[in-house]
Amino acid sequence: PPALEELQKFRRKQKGNDGIYDDGNEEENEGSRMAASLLDEISDLQGKTGLGKSTSANGGLIIGDTVEVVEGDLIGMRGKLLTLDGTTVKVQPSNAAELGDTGEIEFLASQVMKHIPVGSHVKVTDGRYAGETGVVVAVEKMDGETDCTAVVLTDLTNKEVSVRTSQLQESAEVASGQDKLAGYELHDLVVLSGGGSTNEVGVIIRVGREEFSVINNHGIVREVRPEELRGKRNSTSQRAVALDVQGNQIRAGDTVNIAEGPYKGRTATIKRMSRAQLFLYSQTRQENSGIFVVRSRSCVLSGSRASSRGRDMAGGNVTPYNAR
Repeated sequence: PPALEELQKFRRKQKGNDGIYDDGNEEENEGSRMAASLLDEISDLQGKTGLGKSTSANGGLIIGDTVEVVEGDLIGMRGKLLTLDGTTVKVQPSNAAELGDTGEIEFLASQVMKHIPVGSHVKVTDGRYAGETGVVVAVEKMDGETDCTAVVLTDLTNKEVSVRTSQLQESAEVASGQDKLAGYELHDLVVLSGGGSTNEVGVIIRVGREEFSVINNHGIVREVRPEELRGKRNSTSQRAVALDVQGNQIRAGDTVNIAEGPYKGRTATIKRMSRAQLFLYSQTRQENSGIFVVRSRSCVLSGSRASSRGRDMAGGNVTPYNAR
């Protein structure tokens, strides 16, 4: 993923197309897409469940947190939270040189707020995105709110989510996502409904507590609930056969080299197939759990099997293309 400086550089660019065949440099397109929303969309996102009121007691504070004073004579002072006792807290100052060697100061709990700096790696502890981890790329204090809103670039899908700082905890943990929801699992090929196409399919790239992230056959990521899925197509994918740019037969599990398009030069494994669309997996790609979409005719079968299958085709031993 792009560095924090790159995210901030592109934060004001207009949001790009999520399609996989964008023109121009791929890395710049990806960086622009990931950074484009940031604080420009926070106001809109406040109406969504991701920014619902935190259910955490004491503003999500725990011993050891860095806090900032938001009321009183020492407003702006930051320090380490030492004790939390009902309505009062004790803080060890870290940025108040004028206080000398003062070891601790007592405040009302309502006078301090959790401080999460940009660049921190965090875990979401509450709300819709509970369990997600990622890097904070922006923090903003919203009018009329008692805590700040943070934009987190998630580890699992490289997607931006907006949450309250009271719902965050600094952590080195990297989320791997949940295993299963409503009988569906990570990397299942599923049929989608409600997307405007009766033939829309996709691969699950994240399993949440109540919904999935799915990358569809156009390379666009959608958030869907279990009731929006109309079954799995894993077995169909396993039986499917397509042809690469050289006429080689390719199947799920094969390794291919990408010969054209924005992913040209990369090598990946076919995770799932749907008609001529390949859902490829690369361990070196962090975005979307390593899954991206390429047409079969943009690939070349990799390794010794390519030569073997080429000889089979030359001898007329070709299995008809399975478009199902």
